[in-house]
Parts: sequence; C-alpha cells; structure tokens
Amino acid sequence: MQKEWLFEPLDTLFFRDGLSIDRGEAGYVESVFPPHPQTMQGVVRSAVILSHCKDPNIFGSGKCDTCRETKCPLPGVIGSPKESAYGKLDIYGPYLYKNDKRYFPAPLDLMREKEGDKRLFSLIPGNSVFCDLGNVHLPAKPEQSDYKPFDAAGGWLREDALSRYLNGTLPVDEDELVKETYEEEKEEKKKMFYRKEPRVGIARAYDTHKVEEGMLYSIVPLR
Repeated sequence: MQKEWLFEPLDTLFFRDGLSIDRGEAGYVESVFPPHPQTMQGVVRSAVILSHCKDPNIFGSGKCDTCRETKCPLPGVIGSPKESAYGKLDIYGPYLYKNDKRYFPAPLDLMREKEGDKRLFSLIPGNSVFCDLGNVHLPAKPEQSDYKPFDAAGGWLREDALSRYLNGTLPVDEDELVKETYEEEKEEKKKMFYRKEPRVGIARAYDTHKVEEGMLYSIVPLR
C-alpha cells in the first residue's frame, strides 16, 4: 500500500547537519533543506509508533503494550531498536510540493546567464582532458553559442518539466523552475519556496542571567 504524507510547517524550520553547535565553537549555522531522507524516515516512524503504542518507551525497550495476545506487527513494518532492523517500510523523498505538483532540485547541468536575458541552457560534454582519473570530458557550453557569463540555475524544477528536460526540452516559465529562496520583496515571494530568517543568540549564566563573553551565535531557520 502506498501513502503520501504532506507536511506543512507551523513555524520556521531548522534542520541541522553534522556541524557542531556547542557553545563557543560554531558561531554561524545554516539550516539544511530539504531535510535528509533519514530525518523524514525518523518522522514517519515516530508518527506510526505514537499512533499505535500507548507508551513509546515500552516499544523502545523491545516490548509492546498494545498487542496483548498477538505478536506486535510494528517491528516487521517500521523496524525495531535492534541494529539493522529497519522493517519493510520504504520511504521516498522528501520533495517540495506546490500547487499539486512535486518539485525536484534542478539538474546541475542546467545553467542560467548572470546578465542580460538570463537565458537557460544545458552544458554538454567538452573536449577530452587527461588527468589522474584518465581521459575525462569536462562540461562546456554548446558550440557556437553566444551565452554570456553563467552559473548553475539552481532552484527547483517541477516534476513534469523535469521529465521534459531529461528528453531535451528546457524549462519555459517561472512556474516550472522556481528559485530556492526569496528576499523580503513582496513581488518575489510567490515565485520562491522560502526565505531565510537569521536569528542571533548569546549564552547567559544560569545563576545571574548575565551574558557570557564569547558565546554569541547565529542560526538561520527557514520560513
């Protein structure tokens, strides 16, 4: 049975990576987005446990407080605390979702001009170059093209547009290729998925509540 989960944030989002955020060590940490698949697997598995078990701690100890006379089906579905016991649950994603369409990260060979008309185009295999990996073809812009300085387009490509792109058709409008973040300008908000909301904090002494020197930090949640 397949089921689609749709998550809508109630507040800003902040997903950490492996960077340490101990006091006095990391002064600036950005959010990872979208979250790693392992993060979302934890969310789904936790939701299943909370909806099935009266006490999740009992399930965590390898027991069950719900299935009195029959064997608990949860370990076979979502796994158990035992090492490498992941169950049969397969999770795909996460994807961004807008106007009933999924969006995927734009392919890395999709480029956009930095100036002028800011045209989109795809890189092609260039001349062969010999290196420590052997003969490799570095990416290059199409031959006999007049494209100005360019960079990766970035952003998110709509599902149907991605399918067409893989068959050689470039995105044609802003609804197909959506920018990743937006600034405060209102006219840009409808074209993008989220904006960054930097927040600054500082550690305070527990007993006096006075700020501690050298303990200023900043995180960047997403709204």
